[in-house]
Amino acid sequence: MKTPARSALPSWLSEMRGGNAKTELTVSEFFPMDLPAFCRVFNPARATGVSRSWTEVAGKAATITGRTQWRDVAIQPGASGLPRLDPIMGGIDMEVAAALASVLGEHTQTPDPVYFLAWEGYAGLNDAYRGSETVLGSYGRQMHVLHGSLADVGPSAAAREADMPLWWIPEDGSWAVGNDIYARSVYVGGSAECIEDVLRTPVLECVRVAASEQVVAEDY
Repeated sequence: MKTPARSALPSWLSEMRGGNAKTELTVSEFFPMDLPAFCRVFNPARATGVSRSWTEVAGKAATITGRTQWRDVAIQPGASGLPRLDPIMGGIDMEVAAALASVLGEHTQTPDPVYFLAWEGYAGLNDAYRGSETVLGSYGRQMHVLHGSLADVGPSAAAREADMPLWWIPEDGSWAVGNDIYARSVYVGGSAECIEDVLRTPVLECVRVAASEQVVAEDY
């Protein structure tokens, strides 16, 4: 993992679209470059030794769509004594990240290098990010940038101990993975073939979303 010079960043990264937006963005506005297809991938709900999809948690109470928020499906501890399960917020679950990296690596000419962006305000932010250049991300978030490889997805690219940085984008801009500091899910944009492959990945819970849909505010 390296720290790229600001002057070496592509224009779509150094001047991210949506960087001056303080309120709602459409899915297409959220991403730094034009991409033809999009999906939303849900971080699983986890507690010690337990992992559940949003669909499992919701049961018959809700259908998971591109507009679903965690509060629509969340459960409280019941008579069974199970702890409340929650997906991580403001990060990408490591198992989700590994599955995405495996799929997305087939849809870029530059799996090395990839830009990883982590929010500057995180407590416990990896020291490697703290010393790097920053760019203005969506919703005006200041984001530290590191240069690495899809092979780094995991602990070496982690923003904090338990999760991946908010954004990762290959140098050729063929796809992008991004979410926000309050999000419990992540958006992926890419070619139609790329998004179809993500949607078909069994270990990922995801739904297709349109470019014109608003990015879900989730737990704002």
